[in-house]
Amino acid sequence: MATPVGLPFPIEEFQKRLIGVQRRLKDRDLDLLLCYTPENIYYLTGYHTTGYYVYQCLIVPADQDPIMVTRELEEENVIHGTCINRYSTFQDTEDPVESTCKTLAEYGLSDKRLGFESTSWFLQLKDYEKTVSLLPNARIGDGADLIEASRVIKSPLEIECMREAARIVEKGMKAGIDASRPGVTDNEVAGELTKVLYSSGSLYFAGQPYVASGARSARGHATFSNVMLEEGDPVFFEISANVKRYSTALMRTINLGQPDDEVKRVAEASIAGVTAAIEAMKPGATSGEVDDACRTAITRAGYGELFNHRTGYSIGIGFPPGWGEGQIMDIKPNDPRPLEAGMTFHLTPALFIPDVAGPGFSETVLVTESGAEPLTNFPREFIIK
Repeated sequence: MATPVGLPFPIEEFQKRLIGVQRRLKDRDLDLLLCYTPENIYYLTGYHTTGYYVYQCLIVPADQDPIMVTRELEEENVIHGTCINRYSTFQDTEDPVESTCKTLAEYGLSDKRLGFESTSWFLQLKDYEKTVSLLPNARIGDGADLIEASRVIKSPLEIECMREAARIVEKGMKAGIDASRPGVTDNEVAGELTKVLYSSGSLYFAGQPYVASGARSARGHATFSNVMLEEGDPVFFEISANVKRYSTALMRTINLGQPDDEVKRVAEASIAGVTAAIEAMKPGATSGEVDDACRTAITRAGYGELFNHRTGYSIGIGFPPGWGEGQIMDIKPNDPRPLEAGMTFHLTPALFIPDVAGPGFSETVLVTESGAEPLTNFPREFIIK
């Protein structure tokens, strides 16, 4: 690996990550992995750009340093801020798949057993088929989840980033709540909290902030739409901050004036659910057991029928469009996967009353050696303004 120029972490951190992934490659009887996912490429190399909507591929051999294939426009991003010392670029007039296969040949890797990230959003079917057709001597295997298996356990340096992001997201949440009052728009509220998040040190968000008032708050993933806040409105927030591409997220709901009694009860049920989930989290507890604790608390409050989604998801490295790592691990019903120390989750038991409100409260939580620690520290209460 190259001498670091502007790496987000010491070179030793990336070396340790690479060794772990290479071990998994060998365990799966693969000689190399073709990696297309921005979060995975960043995890192994520190490489990041907002231009990941164009083809990029990291070649990860089982016994060599990685090789990056990207646009010539992105070359400076490889040179500055990554540990990559081998790379090739293609111009916009060239075929990136052909460039990738040419690079494999140059490094003597075109006839090896290679794995594809078959679950990556960024591997197009046409690119997969063309790559296979241009590598007739290669043996094709499945490389899905090889890097994700390492990412699910956060290192101390990664957790430090998420702690810093937690302090920032708390400031953003306070700013959003302070800005909420009848007569302002949800755009204005979103603008105020976004200003504070960025001025406090957040990088660009992995997912847009969610700010929704009134009945719109009962719509999944509804966000600001230049709607005027009114007296009596519930206002839903779900926001994140990002430090070195690591996200911490937080959800809260407030009410402008006295709330409807049922909205208040549903808010309390959401709070009970996230609290019960945190209390159930510890190494060895299963995802399904944590989900059951959350779901049971909400059902006891009388609102189990409103809880129609997972309890939470892994969170860490994030690029738009989302901050979640649900493809790595969820907290969901009947899931036997055990929790381990170093895992981080965003617990999100939001409850949606159709056409009325969607009270929700969340925490980003670290699994510790003895239990769980909320990284976010903001009053877990239904604030009435």
